[in-house]
Amino acid sequence: MADANRLSTQVTGHTVFEENQVLTSDQLNQLAGYLDRQQRLTRARLHGIGTVCGLQVQVGKSAVTLGKGVALTSDGDLLNVEQAQTYTRFKPFNDKDAQYVHFSVDDITMPLFELVEKGGTALSGFTAGTGRNLANMVAVLYLESYFYDPDLCTGSGCDNKGKEARNNLKLLLVDAENAKLLFGDEMYLGRRYPLLDPYVMPRPILDPDTIDDYTALGTQYRNVILQAIPDLKSCLQKTWQPLVRTFLTDLYSSDPTQKWGQILDGWQSKVQNSLHAVQYLYDFLRDLTQAYEEFREALFADNVICAPPVELFPKHVLLGGPGDLSELRHEFYESPQLNRKDAASAKVRFQHQRLDRMLRLFQIPAATTTIRITPSRSCGADLGRRSVPYYYQPKKTEPLTGNWSFEQSQRGLQSGIYSYHAETLGGTAEAKDPLKYDFYQQDFFRIEGHLGGDVETVEAELEQQIEDFNLPIQVLTLQIEKALPPFKIRPFGPMRDLKVLHRFHRQDLLENLGNIRTFTDKVKTTVDDAEELPGKDVQADSLSYKAFIGDGATDLKQAITKVSGDLKVSYSQFKINDFKLNYQSAVQKVAGINKSVRGVTYASAFTPYETLLNDSKFKWLGWIEGILQKRKERAEELSVFAKFLKESPSMEHLAGVPKGGTFILVYSGSSKRVVADFCLPYWYVDVPDVEEPEDQVVDENELDWTHWNDFMVQRPDFQKLNDAISKVDATVATFDWRLRAQETIADSILVKADESKVDMSKQFADEILGVNVGMLQGMALFIDQIDEKMAEGKATPAEEAMKKKAEEMSGGIIEETVKEMGKGKRDILPGSEEEKFIKVAVATSGRMSTTEQQKMSETLVGIQESAAEKTYM
Repeated sequence: MADANRLSTQVTGHTVFEENQVLTSDQLNQLAGYLDRQQRLTRARLHGIGTVCGLQVQVGKSAVTLGKGVALTSDGDLLNVEQAQTYTRFKPFNDKDAQYVHFSVDDITMPLFELVEKGGTALSGFTAGTGRNLANMVAVLYLESYFYDPDLCTGSGCDNKGKEARNNLKLLLVDAENAKLLFGDEMYLGRRYPLLDPYVMPRPILDPDTIDDYTALGTQYRNVILQAIPDLKSCLQKTWQPLVRTFLTDLYSSDPTQKWGQILDGWQSKVQNSLHAVQYLYDFLRDLTQAYEEFREALFADNVICAPPVELFPKHVLLGGPGDLSELRHEFYESPQLNRKDAASAKVRFQHQRLDRMLRLFQIPAATTTIRITPSRSCGADLGRRSVPYYYQPKKTEPLTGNWSFEQSQRGLQSGIYSYHAETLGGTAEAKDPLKYDFYQQDFFRIEGHLGGDVETVEAELEQQIEDFNLPIQVLTLQIEKALPPFKIRPFGPMRDLKVLHRFHRQDLLENLGNIRTFTDKVKTTVDDAEELPGKDVQADSLSYKAFIGDGATDLKQAITKVSGDLKVSYSQFKINDFKLNYQSAVQKVAGINKSVRGVTYASAFTPYETLLNDSKFKWLGWIEGILQKRKERAEELSVFAKFLKESPSMEHLAGVPKGGTFILVYSGSSKRVVADFCLPYWYVDVPDVEEPEDQVVDENELDWTHWNDFMVQRPDFQKLNDAISKVDATVATFDWRLRAQETIADSILVKADESKVDMSKQFADEILGVNVGMLQGMALFIDQIDEKMAEGKATPAEEAMKKKAEEMSGGIIEETVKEMGKGKRDILPGSEEEKFIKVAVATSGRMSTTEQQKMSETLVGIQESAAEKTYM
């Protein structure tokens, strides 16, 4: 007799026993049935149905092994296999006792084969005996459950002993085609996740060589959008197929995906006719793609059956088969209370409604004057963890914030979700002004409200917010058109240091010009105040001191004033051509004046006039200007979108910027309006080139050039020195034996000296002493040369006269140096520089005339004896 499904029989009560009550079979069966049903309900409705664990089937050529495990049928039967079992034999199974309805198709029992350990036929002959292949068979764990009614009369008597409830666990094999009939209603047991196709949205690959203007840029986004909409539309419509919509039918009055398709078709038509804000349509489709994928993933976690029907698989569980038949295996379908799987079902419903609201609320935003920076999470985070973009309308009756984050909505925290429209939607204080609160956990900033705005206004507003809220991002601007000159040349960092160098050189020239002005005034004052001046004119009889100072000072000051004016402006106002003309004029005046000044002044260093004449640093300004011009041209190139993209290919549109990144405003050069935006995931190294103030801080107490350098105008008391020098002028060039050893005597002396002498000034710590030694050596060489000629009778009278002059000059050098050495307090020690000079002086004096030798010998011998005495004391 077939056993009915136990849970199908309603048992709503049972007899309450009383003392001395006579119990009937109905009362006892009612109690047993009630308790059995409650137990079955607990298993099937509170725990779940299907394969709990184990029960793996391995099929070989001559054996089938069933691993240990547990399963629950939809009727609440617990199928337990304690130990792994191996079956090597089989026999046909006709189910004559239980007559299980699921094994019958049109009142015909499907072919079944029972695996047994003893008896039957060897499994190795399965194919030959059945005409079937084991590889095409599916294992069925079957609980043969029925009531057995024994005969009324047995050998021990004819009393009725009642029925037996028999439950035999068997492992059967069934054809794969028939196994599909045993699987159960797909509406409950089918996996929904595989029914939805995964979708990854394409992205625009920007080619800088083809982007000449906004149309070229927008077209690349449009091409991606036109490709994405049909595919995305197809995926979204599958979310309403029968197996999936079992969760959703009570949420909508009709199929919502039909309306979704119409909305997407509308946007497809619009983008074909207009590229306005095309990036935001692309963003919306990207949001929609992620929302769809999150809905699909929520289905993967949902294998819940609430109150599963008893008829699904009341007395059997499919265990699958080898190869591709593994899908014909019942999984474990949980009760909603197990692991709180009811939340998984709620999340599926929530995320489907989010798709609906996103599609209905999306709108291309109009131009606005309110620019907001909103902390968010990057694109790698779940959609619900990011701030809500501003292109979703803030509809108060069904705000997107109410269906944005499942976790926040579960906790009743929807009003705390960050959004551009938080103020309109009545958000919390943090949602309205998120930059005033900690955003440590956010790694991205949405930047919105700038589209269509004036680029300079937008840039200033963003930089102000960055400064006000100490945000770790920066802003750059790029022009989209290649053909137009850049409206905003982007600051170029490498220009700044050159500008500073340019400024330093201008300041250096200004300093020298100031020294010239001071020096000129000093000369003029000194000459004007002099009580007596030399009787001779300087250079020419027609030019007197006072005439030179009177005329030259005025012209020079005027020239200096012009050049100073050119140099005192900022770099942006500096005109290199005007400067060169005025500077050249000043140098010409200085050159003429310097010839006269050298005849009337004496100083220990070059005069400022000579510094200006010998200085080539003014040329640096032109060189720097050339380099800056090239860098300016490069800055102009990098101010254009296509060129910058080529240099920085990681640039991408994300409707914002990551922490530590660079936000890029793309504007039209013709309208000066922002048309797009991009970002770099790093801080671009080209920092703004701030024009530094160039005002010089003047120290009124600072000493001028004339205080640091000795200066005097030639007076009558220098006439004796002039007379001595004039004696040499007839045969040799002007000679300053202290400072100009190379110009000591005539060219012939110089040639010989330069051939043989060593620059002794570099070998002596005392530079003057070294110059004197070198000078004496040069004189000695010249005297030797003339002596040789005199010995051969070839010396001319002029050469003999020059020899005498050289002897006199040598004597003067020795005498003056010895006097200076005598003033010193140091001892003349062996090996010292002073002793080296004395040896050279003695050697040189040997070439002098007898009179000069005697004079020099007396002086030097005394010094040597003094040195020797000091050495051995």
